[in-house]
Amino acid sequence: MKFGAVIVGGGQGSRLKADVPKAFVPVGSKPLFWYSLEAFLSHPDISEIVLVLPKERPDVSIPNRCKIITGGSSRQDSVFNGLNALSPDCDAVLVHDAARPFITRDIIDRLVAKLKEGKGCIAAWPVSDTVKLTEGEHIVKTIDRTHLWAAQTPQAFPT
Repeated sequence: MKFGAVIVGGGQGSRLKADVPKAFVPVGSKPLFWYSLEAFLSHPDISEIVLVLPKERPDVSIPNRCKIITGGSSRQDSVFNGLNALSPDCDAVLVHDAARPFITRDIIDRLVAKLKEGKGCIAAWPVSDTVKLTEGEHIVKTIDRTHLWAAQTPQAFPT
């Protein structure tokens, strides 16, 4: 199977009030997106990577097996652009948010294993916060979190 990764970093990050798009905010000595890029570049099952970045962005040099394309007006449009930029022979894809720089090899391994079984899957974490259902300003009840999971990225699926 041929696996691709789409790393979505097309947002401006206006809530950060930074001078550069969110994906380019420096974290340590590198821009934020670089951490995710390194994780996918170092994974032996990932054969191509599409970086979805804003049109107005700093210059960046990336390895040959990566493509940079421009994001859309929404995250959905940016993911769509990234999926369309994958090679037609790509069997499965992992879509990851560039603003989540701490993706691990273990998470990618577990998602790829499910993809090899022909299953789509997501990275998720059990909800540990207390969650309240409200009506207006009034708490109606506390939600049982036993079956609640917080969806993360990557989201992985056969193409």
